[in-house]
Amino acid sequence: MKLKLLALAVASAGLMTACGGSDNDDSPSPIEALGIECVESTDDALSIAEQGTLTLSVAGTYESGNEFDTASAEIVSYDSCSDQLYVVNAEEQTIDVLALAGGTSVPSFSSSIDLSTAAADAGIDIGAANSVSAKQGLVAVAIEADTKQDAGLIALYRSDTLELIATYTAGALPDMVTLSEDGRYILTANEGEPSGDYSNDPEGSVTIVDLKDGFSAEDAVVTQVSFADFNSGGDRAGEVPADVRLAGPSGTTVAQDLEPEYLALNSDASTAWVAMQENNAMAIIDVAAGTVTSLVGLGKKRWSPSLAV
Repeated sequence: MKLKLLALAVASAGLMTACGGSDNDDSPSPIEALGIECVESTDDALSIAEQGTLTLSVAGTYESGNEFDTASAEIVSYDSCSDQLYVVNAEEQTIDVLALAGGTSVPSFSSSIDLSTAAADAGIDIGAANSVSAKQGLVAVAIEADTKQDAGLIALYRSDTLELIATYTAGALPDMVTLSEDGRYILTANEGEPSGDYSNDPEGSVTIVDLKDGFSAEDAVVTQVSFADFNSGGDRAGEVPADVRLAGPSGTTVAQDLEPEYLALNSDASTAWVAMQENNAMAIIDVAAGTVTSLVGLGKKRWSPSLAV
């Protein structure tokens, strides 16, 4: 759903602004490695977090200014380092940056990230930004190519200055991006959506960017996780569950038919769960290995009133 308004429900005493490092190894966090400046935590917010008391209320709304029913304020991510919200504004090919008022957390427009710089860095024509994820002072953005079936990109920014750090190649139509809690990994679910007549049908995939050795495109390790082994005649063709929905035209491969759209990481970023709604299925990914552990069909739900419990 494309939304124009962004409504926020927040703790009445404000949002805690704590910044941590990696739990996986002894390498410095992105904040430390890049010298990113974080805002200071507030004692009141820390006190409430320690007591376990949480009161939710609507703090305010933000309007992007675009026409209703356009690709406007759709995805939002909060970064505790900068104490700001980052909102996808696909209509304008920007990320809107919202400041939160002290004491009330009412959002207001602060700045924006113009994605044309990332397009120039990657050397491609871009379409819409589809997703944003902000953690550890980093802001990662998933951006599709102007031709959706071409490889898209991941753009990585600093949260304090909004400067571009690097861009990384993703699969076709990166639909969601997420950063691991420690800021080491960036993952995108690449939908690989076909053209309307299926004359151009790219494979769905998952992109994993490992930032352990550095943030530049040369130092980061980028892995494109493919589903080609599950194609007919492939090494893992027999592992495709019968209840995975494969409904493409004749001749469509499994890898083309699978359309990763949403993903979630566990706390140590060892495993990713990738939702493929058109296929009524999920893929389970070993993040460190960059491989598909398994495909899981989600089955069916009975809607008959006579069967209701």
